[in-house]
Amino acid sequence: MLLWVSVVVFGVIQAWHWRYSMNPDGVSYLDIAQAYARGDWQGAVNAYWSPLYSWLLVPVVLIAYAAPYWESLLVHLLNFAAYLGAWAALEHLVGVTTEYQDRELRAMDDAVRPVFPRRTFHIVAYGLFVTATANWITIELVTPDLCVAILIFLCAALLLRLQMGTHSRRVPALLRLTLGLAYLAKAAMLVVAVVVLLLVAVSNARRRRPSTYTAICLATFAALVLPFIAAISYQKGRLTAGDAGKLNLAWRYGGAKPNAPETLPVASDTLHHPPNTPLGVPEYREFGSPIGGTLPIWYDPSYWKDGVTVRLSPQRQLAILHDAVLQYHQMLVPLTFILAITVTLVAMPLSLRACRDSLRRQWQVGVLACSGLGVYALVLVEPRYVASFLILLLLAFCSGARLPASPWSAKLETASALTVCLFLAGAQGPWMGRAVVHGVRDFALRRPCKEHSHVQWRVARELHHLGLRPGDRVAYIGKTDAYWARLARLRIVATVYDVAEPPSAATRPGVFVGADGTLTVGFRSALRRTGARAVVTPVAPVPGGMSGWVTLGDTGYRVCLLR
Repeated sequence: MLLWVSVVVFGVIQAWHWRYSMNPDGVSYLDIAQAYARGDWQGAVNAYWSPLYSWLLVPVVLIAYAAPYWESLLVHLLNFAAYLGAWAALEHLVGVTTEYQDRELRAMDDAVRPVFPRRTFHIVAYGLFVTATANWITIELVTPDLCVAILIFLCAALLLRLQMGTHSRRVPALLRLTLGLAYLAKAAMLVVAVVVLLLVAVSNARRRRPSTYTAICLATFAALVLPFIAAISYQKGRLTAGDAGKLNLAWRYGGAKPNAPETLPVASDTLHHPPNTPLGVPEYREFGSPIGGTLPIWYDPSYWKDGVTVRLSPQRQLAILHDAVLQYHQMLVPLTFILAITVTLVAMPLSLRACRDSLRRQWQVGVLACSGLGVYALVLVEPRYVASFLILLLLAFCSGARLPASPWSAKLETASALTVCLFLAGAQGPWMGRAVVHGVRDFALRRPCKEHSHVQWRVARELHHLGLRPGDRVAYIGKTDAYWARLARLRIVATVYDVAEPPSAATRPGVFVGADGTLTVGFRSALRRTGARAVVTPVAPVPGGMSGWVTLGDTGYRVCLLR
């Protein structure tokens, strides 16, 4: 009960702290959800963004349609619910793991005892969960990663049920359902699901014909995933289960930053419909049609990059794997206390053998974790993608650690529990303290600081006051930032993507703005051809240049109206 209260409090602090934040991926998911809500099936089906999270966002966009101010708050409320669901799923997995652990210990006649008994193991799981949700799969990001975590933990629990010899027909059916939903939440889970189902089918077909049982497993799973695969394949005119992996690999091979609109190519002989670049400079792109959404170039990246080819290169692939290993090492650094304690306590031959045997009996959970880590290592490792798999792997390792039964074993168990608690206090205490301070300032004093106020909403409101109306087209100068446009119901149809630090439209003097900040004739003419009514930027067009620009209150944004 105490752990549940702690998890809820920690989640509430996170959700309140980040209630106004919105990442570019979140804008795309909300736009797709809105397409589903209005019945635009053709516009909603998307080969880059998986559909499950957008389906969950449909009630949010329907409720917030008349009051956009509350949209981000409702989205983070949904993320908070997913966060609680992830903890409930992990707690269920811990319960199944300890039940499996108790069966093993009874079979060993109390010759050994676990390094992390039931209560301590629960604290370890709590530590891993809090660390992951504070640093990697956070409530802040509007992405499906918390939903994926729920499904991964449930899959692991179901796999353990199968290994325990549970004969209920519901367990295999629920496993296939969970893996199918996992693919609909994240396309990369398709490979993981197929690997797990094949191994489960082979290992559980001893009393049946393996070929028949394997066919049944794959057929029921296919019934869940084939409708969406058929929809995106029909849209693209080719067989595909999703283009996210292919596009991310193309970005990695090209040396560009993945998962960012500014990395999309401006021209290529192989692309069928790249963004238009009439000024002949790569920073400026036009993409007003035929794709919809607030930021069309990021609403469906698979359209703008349709036709891209990826030629496998052993040298580049090895570089990607090297980066993956470094990322995994970096993620494991705050969790090495668990590994250090476990390795130290299992140094004796009896404990080491018991640990090895236990891990061998949980091989299916290990396959689930390692297949997920392996799939992402081949393309792109981001902490939020793989955090759930790392938690599974570490939990399996900790649950398998054993000690010989002796008087000092209990003392070592207590020491391991205290170490976990001290780590949590040291690692998460400062962050929670800062979040509480911001929360008190926002809620009690009613004087929110600038970075925690709804800046995006105030930008949208100021644009409306200047005469811009829902459906109008605008252009944007700077790094990816589109939520203000969604709140104002505007469409960004042209951008000057500037990756300079600090960003400034003066990276090409005379191309976009003059020395006094006014738009050049060529740039203004290009924008008018797109139908844009204004140019918005969060930075000064040029140092000290403000001619023709209107400051949008105290938001830091500026707008130049095109008359």
